[in-house]
Amino acid sequence: LLESNIRRRGEIGGSAKKVGKRIKELERLYGIREGSAGGNGSNQYIKKELEPNSSVEAKKSQSDLAAQMGISVDTLQNYKLLAEMIPELSDLVDTGIVTKTTALAIMKELSEEEQLKLIDSLDTTKKITGRQIQEYISKNKELEEQKEKNNSIISALNNQVDELDNQVSSLTRELEERPI
Repeated sequence: LLESNIRRRGEIGGSAKKVGKRIKELERLYGIREGSAGGNGSNQYIKKELEPNSSVEAKKSQSDLAAQMGISVDTLQNYKLLAEMIPELSDLVDTGIVTKTTALAIMKELSEEEQLKLIDSLDTTKKITGRQIQEYISKNKELEEQKEKNNSIISALNNQVDELDNQVSSLTRELEERPI
């Protein structure tokens, strides 16, 4: 009954996050989990029997579940990833400001903290494109690289300052030791 109800809800749709949560719950009900590589090169998924007379098949895979829902395995996995969206990003997806594809790109490229910074820095009153996100990510990476270079330069300059301080101290001692 649970499985049927959840599957029906998944077919109806809803927010990407909710669909992802439904998929995760179906996987839990079916006992689908990652395992060792199978003969066809894909991961094997095994169902634990709930009851002897269960209407659920003895073995289920992600591809079986995806086919049952009328989506590809990649789409199924993307929905599962979208189930883990931070609330701020989920709100943007639900309102259509950010597409599911753009949200996935954000999640794959940025940590949760970076996602929050991105969302705070964008104009969320109009649609945000994947291109804008890629520009932001590229700029962010460039800034991080520049920061590392700057830190390296600062470290080298601090070493030079230390060496010069040592030379000044040494020369000061020499001057103090000279007879007048």
